[in-house]
Amino acid sequence: SEMGAVVDPSDPALAAAVLRRLSGLMCDASADTTRAAVEDARDVLAAKASRAALRVSRGDAFLSPLEREYLAPLAPAASLDPDDAEKLALDCARASARSSTDAGRAPPSVEDRRTWIPGDASDLARAGDGVEADDSDGRTSRSDEKEPISVASSASTETRRYETWIRKVVDALIEHCDSPLLRLARRAARAHASLAELLLPAAFVDIAAKHPEGGTVHAAVSGGVKLCLEADGGGCARATRALLGALDAMRFRSAAAMRRPTFPDAKAKRSSSSGEGGRRPAGTRDSPSPPEGWRRVYWVEVDYLVAAKAARRARAPLTATLLTEAWLEDVHGTVSLDEAAAVSSDASSAADVACFAAKEERVPEHVGLLLEAQASLSEPDGIYGLLRSNALPVQLRLYEREGAWGQALAGFDQGARFRVSGNDAAAAGSRARLMDILRQMGCLHVLDVYVNALPPEEAASPQATAARFEAAWRVGQWDLKE
Repeated sequence: SEMGAVVDPSDPALAAAVLRRLSGLMCDASADTTRAAVEDARDVLAAKASRAALRVSRGDAFLSPLEREYLAPLAPAASLDPDDAEKLALDCARASARSSTDAGRAPPSVEDRRTWIPGDASDLARAGDGVEADDSDGRTSRSDEKEPISVASSASTETRRYETWIRKVVDALIEHCDSPLLRLARRAARAHASLAELLLPAAFVDIAAKHPEGGTVHAAVSGGVKLCLEADGGGCARATRALLGALDAMRFRSAAAMRRPTFPDAKAKRSSSSGEGGRRPAGTRDSPSPPEGWRRVYWVEVDYLVAAKAARRARAPLTATLLTEAWLEDVHGTVSLDEAAAVSSDASSAADVACFAAKEERVPEHVGLLLEAQASLSEPDGIYGLLRSNALPVQLRLYEREGAWGQALAGFDQGARFRVSGNDAAAAGSRARLMDILRQMGCLHVLDVYVNALPPEEAASPQATAARFEAAWRVGQWDLKE
């Protein structure tokens, strides 16, 4: 329920979170940041959701008494009708946006692939650090990076790439939102990455409530999400995790609606929409569907297995597991591995299943992904649900989980030997696991000899170098040369 409150654009809890962030910026050491935050707070407080956040109703206090007293002078006059105050603020925001567009400062577009991929260092240098285009009222929007020079110069390029990206994506998404709160907070989100990060899931939720599946905006957003996940956020793991968090909020919204459907037969309609192989007919309605009527549980049209791989690479194993389950349900109509194997009609998937049942080394791609995800989770029993054969990868994961290092060592050694003349990447992966097992077993002298015997390019890898130096200092070999 907490996530549902945070991502609902009409919920006073989200307005309170936005106002809390702006209150912190109003205490910033920079006078420019303070003045901008005051103006942004005035805009946001005009939204009816913000006015509700300032009140205490039915025992719900979204803001502390001190926060309410601090923000009250910036709120519209109590004599002004809330609807009129909100409409006036929205009219001003639209006029400001039109002036910026007329001046050649068009907002980023969800249809532009550059919006969805974080720029590299050269892009940041061309764009400049922290200064956005001037607003029509003469105010210069400043990003979170516009801090004292000593702080800005110490910020990593990775952080600046992410913050520039999140502000751009949220700005592009809010262009297609109807929520007054989001539209009034747009200028602040354009300037401050922390606010943009807070509003990203809410922007997805609001777009899904306004735009139908299969429409232009739905296609553009789905394509952008797919592009970012396939590219691993352009090498920026934080971007991948931010999008995955927004998708998880959509899943939560869909699951909550299925428990309390707006239309009684919506749950049955979604279940019946899964045809053979999980194919669902395209929607023909021009109006958006409620969450319980979405054709896809995450609303966006992406390959959930591709998204699960991106989640695993971004070190989000639980999200990877949920996405894999969604892929199974989407493609096979069930989350059961046994039933999915039984109903699989795809030729390559059938070959994988046959190989899996034949107890060979290969396992289906989704099973391998679940194994990798379970290996990263602290939950001790999940891996036992994946034991469907005596395939070597499955057994090796089980040995590692149970601490049977001797058996795991023998298995990975066998795998590395079989792959010497085959897949170089797979062989390198087996050797990397061998080094980890030798370290777990305390065979540090053997580890040192093994690392020195690796191919030169592999021995120079960061993992092999770290293993060699760790083995050296643990055995007291202090004269090791680089």
